[in-house]
Amino acid sequence: MLPEFNLLFWQKFWPSFFSSLLVTFIFTVIITWLLYHFRKPKLEVELSIGHSGGGKKFFIFKLQNHGKIGLMTNEAQWFVYFECMSGTNRVFKTEEILDQIILDHQSFYQVSGFNEVPCLPGSSIDLTTIAVWPCKDIPYKTFDEAKFYVSITTNRGSWRPSFSLKNKRIKYNDGHVVRYIYKISKVVV
Repeated sequence: MLPEFNLLFWQKFWPSFFSSLLVTFIFTVIITWLLYHFRKPKLEVELSIGHSGGGKKFFIFKLQNHGKIGLMTNEAQWFVYFECMSGTNRVFKTEEILDQIILDHQSFYQVSGFNEVPCLPGSSIDLTTIAVWPCKDIPYKTFDEAKFYVSITTNRGSWRPSFSLKNKRIKYNDGHVVRYIYKISKVVV
């Protein structure tokens, strides 16, 4: 009877062991994915437009963190894009020399950098401030109509804004990197 017991034991042990191992692996993958998904910082980019004498405007791009996880210093690389030309009309002139790129068949200024200070949960930081002069033949009645885009990459992946029908998305390919760029929907004048 002893040899039969050993044979039956091993015939039942291995299938049970492998099925338990498979179920454990599946649960681990699901729980890890859920923790990763819900522990991302919930970021929002806001553009505040300041005014100065002589028609000079200041574009202040801010990053707000509404999530439960913060961003440490230099953890996020950001790219900000705003219109340079709309058709044949110049939209904005800048004091400093900025890179220009073509997005969606239009000319845009590009400014990039890293977050220089931590962005903790419930806080906001300034990404950059750019001094501009609106041109006389600007094709917009208000600054809300102008096109401002942003792209943020962290060590947790590329940022996507929370679902909104206002956020237009453009796929940008510079030959080296492909990234999605999202329209800034929160513009404070």
